[in-house]
Amino acid sequence: MITRLEKNWLNLSLGEIHCPAEATSFRHDCTHYLSSQQVAILSKALSLNELLDPKSNLVFPAKSKRHCIPAITRERAMPGLTGHVLRNTYREVASSLGAPPETIRMLLNYRDQTSPRVRLTEYSGHLKATQQKISDHLDKLTSMT
Repeated sequence: MITRLEKNWLNLSLGEIHCPAEATSFRHDCTHYLSSQQVAILSKALSLNELLDPKSNLVFPAKSKRHCIPAITRERAMPGLTGHVLRNTYREVASSLGAPPETIRMLLNYRDQTSPRVRLTEYSGHLKATQQKISDHLDKLTSMT
């Protein structure tokens, strides 16, 4: 998903990514709530994007047939690992910080087939605060020497 992230999906002033249904595997619109660290990374990516490929509608453009980063490039960056390793790490950190399982599922955009769809906008404040808490903790972990 991140390799196909389009500029027009971002609302960095609100700290949100709005993914249209056709871009998701389960075919419904979804919103991802961003921490200040994530907003800063995306802001930097957009400013670099303007220098490297200003005509691209992608946040992370690449020279490939689909104009996004191909799978082989991603695999070279993390040999033997997939994005699921990062999702599992995120889930474990969130859980260790006391985030409720349902909140973690919403932040990771897991789809529970047994429960009705929840309008995440009703929980946006809670989700943004939890996302920030997780990002702050990850910052502390990665800055330890």
